Amino acid sequence: MSILLPAMLAAFSAASAIDSIPLAVHVDSSSHLVIVEYVVSSPTTPMTGHQHGAQANSASGSHGHHGSHQLAVGHGDHGAHTRHVARFDWPVDGWIRGARVEVADPDGAPLSQRLLHHVNVINFARRQLLHPALERVYAAGQETRPVALPATVGVPVTAGMEFALLAAFDPSTMLPGSRIRVIITWSPTNQVPRPVDVYPLLLDAGFRPGQTPAYDLPPGRSERTLEFVMPVSGRVLVAGGHLHDYGVELRLEDTGKQERVFTLEAVTDTAGRMQHIPLSLPGVIGRGRPLEAGRHYRLTVVYDNPTGEVIPEGAMGEMALLFAPHDDRVALEVDRTQPEIIADIRGLTDFQGGTQ
Repeated sequence: MSILLPAMLAAFSAASAIDSIPLAVHVDSSSHLVIVEYVVSSPTTPMTGHQHGAQANSASGSHGHHGSHQLAVGHGDHGAHTRHVARFDWPVDGWIRGARVEVADPDGAPLSQRLLHHVNVINFARRQLLHPALERVYAAGQETRPVALPATVGVPVTAGMEFALLAAFDPSTMLPGSRIRVIITWSPTNQVPRPVDVYPLLLDAGFRPGQTPAYDLPPGRSERTLEFVMPVSGRVLVAGGHLHDYGVELRLEDTGKQERVFTLEAVTDTAGRMQHIPLSLPGVIGRGRPLEAGRHYRLTVVYDNPTGEVIPEGAMGEMALLFAPHDDRVALEVDRTQPEIIADIRGLTDFQGGTQ
């Protein structure tokens, strides 16, 4: 546990703080950490089935012009969970180069990361390289391990950028006052040499703007694919992924060259439950793996469901790449008139009963 966390826990010791401040952002300039902490404010009864935009409640508290919202959804055998979104202003100039997740009970004792369904840190000021959606700066599931990049690279950020923390979990497992923390490492603007700008490149086989990327998992072995044309050239420094239980692997192939670019094999227990997906680090031991503008690529998501039944919304398949474009003038402005961007923002923030 970070040495900063006891002080943060003391700041949240009062019951009234739990109700009025569900999100706190703390900057440790000496250690170059930004700690974003969500406090579970009250128990919520989860709903079953996919409920995006159907029924939602405003979570307690607000932060100036930003809001905190919750949406209850269900994902098959992963159980019903609520999805909480809290906006905040990114506090420092520089580069993000690492992150990890911690979960703690109301007394500060560590809890298992498996209590989370997933966590996202979202940048409302920049779009994704491939999908027409807001940039997901960081994503973690139950199986995600800490990410730490060398100081020579980083995701560029500016103080004042509008960010959000999204946390999805089963509320029956998280007592009021429990904490979900994303601890982010950053490099300052005076670092020498200047880090190389890199961007998250998300490949999502179930991408649907404003909706869950989860899809029904059929029995037995199955595959789902995403084919795309790369918009810009550059090199991949890190490759990671996200699968649910019974996931087997994620493959990225250059269909023109008929070459495999990455294969990420899931590590599961004997029952097929997801443990983790090892990272591939071609940019740490070399110059990275090239992706070329105009070339056709295919992401393949492989599952093997032994239950003999369809698991509603039981599968997801995402490969997350850390990508360094060859041209540092890559355009990633958010066009808030684009229908897909509108749907993505609405899916995150425009919940019935929520406040902006």
